[in-house]
Amino acid sequence: MVRFKVAVALHILFSWIYRGVSNVHCSGYVWIEPAPVIQMGLNISINCHSTVNCQMAKLYMMLNNTHIEDKLLTTINKTTVQLQLHDFRKPYSIVLCYAKCPSKAADMIVCGTQFFAGHPPDSPTNLTCVIYEHSDHLTCAWDAGKYTYISTNYILYLKSLQTGEEKAFPSNAAINISLSKLQGGKLYSIWVQAKNDLGTAHSDHLQVNLEDLVIPATPVITNVETTDSSAPRTILHWKKQTSMENVYCEERYKALADQTWHMKEWDINVTKGPNREYSLESNTEYEFQVRCRLILAKSYWSGWSAPFIYTTPEAAPSKILDVWRVMGPVYTNGSQEVMVLIKPLAPKDARGRILGYTVFHESRGEMVNLCNTSDTQCKVLVSPAMRTVHVTAYNSKGSSMPASITVTQEHSNFNDFLSPTNMQISHDDHRGVSVKWELPKYIGRSVLWFIVEWIFAAQHNQQHDFLWKKVPSQDTFTYIEGDLTEGIHMNISVYAVYQDGISKPCPGQLYLVDLVKWLPNTSIDTDPVIIATATGKISYGKKIVFQT
Repeated sequence: MVRFKVAVALHILFSWIYRGVSNVHCSGYVWIEPAPVIQMGLNISINCHSTVNCQMAKLYMMLNNTHIEDKLLTTINKTTVQLQLHDFRKPYSIVLCYAKCPSKAADMIVCGTQFFAGHPPDSPTNLTCVIYEHSDHLTCAWDAGKYTYISTNYILYLKSLQTGEEKAFPSNAAINISLSKLQGGKLYSIWVQAKNDLGTAHSDHLQVNLEDLVIPATPVITNVETTDSSAPRTILHWKKQTSMENVYCEERYKALADQTWHMKEWDINVTKGPNREYSLESNTEYEFQVRCRLILAKSYWSGWSAPFIYTTPEAAPSKILDVWRVMGPVYTNGSQEVMVLIKPLAPKDARGRILGYTVFHESRGEMVNLCNTSDTQCKVLVSPAMRTVHVTAYNSKGSSMPASITVTQEHSNFNDFLSPTNMQISHDDHRGVSVKWELPKYIGRSVLWFIVEWIFAAQHNQQHDFLWKKVPSQDTFTYIEGDLTEGIHMNISVYAVYQDGISKPCPGQLYLVDLVKWLPNTSIDTDPVIIATATGKISYGKKIVFQT
């Protein structure tokens, strides 16, 4: 049995004074078995022995300011009680023992103590020691492992492999050691010892040459520029800050909107960094950094240089626009009104701020301007002789390659451009409206792409809003995303676009109605449902498919 008396902690004194005791004097002792510091999860016994001068005294305990029920205490004899606790895991605890004497108005203090639960230290890992260029200190750090919850001391040991001299440097975190204290040459064995009341552990030994631990000063990026040429190249300029030779450096860059770094390496011995050229996206914000290390297998990198943020210049749009048209009324002179619809370019394709769009047609080798707008739609009047119109987007650096769209073709000519068939329309709660179709049968020419066009029209509102999307020729389905509400009426059309013409539409319709209102004498689910039709027939259900 281990017995010991402890100096009562200040907060214990406050606790006792709070209970009306002005002069603290132990009349007995309290001890912990197996020890006042235990490994977390062990069983412990708290013992109280009283020397209070009272024959009928009844002993009780307060653990962490909580009264312990009498039934949990084991009576060892008239003057000693014991509390047994299983799988104890509280890191820090205070216990007080009292004697309740019938002849005394106030309870008497027997004594109290504090105790701890924690873990033995892990072996320190990832021990690293470096010397920063222009510094006269050796800096060492390590991973201590899991938290021990109890007081744990760490000592860094350095033993000279040339003189055998060994020095110890106590520290509980990273430590800086003056190089003037290391007089045992350049070769050392370094390790860390971790020790607390529950055990001792050591790291692996690190064999080092002090000269190999030097980290070069971090380089500085001085400028980034882009050449003004048909194939622009972005050039990174940076300057080394180290006076050391045999230095190996690397650059990295990424678009700020991206998470992926791109690395470039250098093995150089010059004062200034080379002028590395990059082929980057136009009108894009980039981040550049540089770092260096000695050309040694186990040398450490310097920190990355401060980020250098640079935006590449604009360039002419790189992609052909996606365009479509909605045919309007035909006038007596044969000309027809056409609404040209334009999909804005993605930023990486726009390569700058789009200033506007130009709609034109070619006549006798010359460009005839029909519309110049900053909007994504433009109404033009086309003559019967105009087969196609062209659309370009332009920014401060130039225009995109023209997109072409057929605007007039003879009625009999439509037979040469077969339409998609077997349209299927269904509703998906998560993705919207699903539209599927089949390729034209007996097709004798290649489909460039499909256009899916849909028009929303409320039941009591004749205002139409034309929406559309381009679908690659290898796909025969798409989703029209968005929430549908009761009363929605959608006209959906799918067109096949060929090199020199456009097919007639493959049409379909979709409604969202309340069937109880629509069929009042029918007993059905009261939730709004989809009604889809491509043939004039009407059915109802959660998902309905109609075929032409």
